[in-house]
Amino acid sequence: MNTMYLQSAITSVAVAMKSALAVAKQKADNFLVECDGWFLVLMAVLLTIAVATATALAVWCVVYQGKAFTGNWDWYKWGVSVKAECV
Repeated sequence: MNTMYLQSAITSVAVAMKSALAVAKQKADNFLVECDGWFLVLMAVLLTIAVATATALAVWCVVYQGKAFTGNWDWYKWGVSVKAECV
């Protein structure tokens, strides 16, 4: 009788743990999807800013053909550099 009760208790604990792990996994997956979504939004915004800047530089070079423009920006920590020149 004791063995049957113990086995039933162990089974119910195992089922509860499995259910709790499934809920935790689902919450973690939802969090990752949400973070991935915001990362995509951030990348889209940064890409839009980069394209707008490059377009503005090209327009400036076409409009002011006789003038010179040189510029650069370096971020040494990550090895990022942007250089633009219109002569």
